[in-house]
Amino acid sequence: MSHSFVSSQYHIVFSTKNRMPWLVKPIRKRLFPYLNGIAHKNRIQLLAIGGIDNHIHLLASLPSKISLANAVMLIKGSSAKWINESFNEDPVFRWQQGYAAFSIGISQKHRTVEYIANQEHHHKVKTYEQELRIFLERHGYKFTAEFLQ
Repeated sequence: MSHSFVSSQYHIVFSTKNRMPWLVKPIRKRLFPYLNGIAHKNRIQLLAIGGIDNHIHLLASLPSKISLANAVMLIKGSSAKWINESFNEDPVFRWQQGYAAFSIGISQKHRTVEYIANQEHHHKVKTYEQELRIFLERHGYKFTAEFLQ
């Protein structure tokens, strides 16, 4: 084969530092297209973007030459810089250091896109921590309460 072909979709979740409610609707309205721009520049396809005031969800398809960790670093780093430059608030905006990412088979793509699109509805009954706990348990991760901080 003369080219590399990769099909790898990840449901990526990360929060604002200390779960601060930075991402109000007017910011999300501008942030989501900006995230798409970062992804496009790096040949990452964002198939879905959603979230609420304290965290976001992405469904990303990564090119063969970018690792998951590098993709998350590019997206988080560039977007934090942009938020600080665009909204100039005090305290300074930061993302939480870590992230969660779950591989998604092509048969689950539509379901995952719907889930990400309906974040506001999901979080009327579930906190971010409850949601993350469910994902981790479903994927067989062993974790402690400190892990969810």
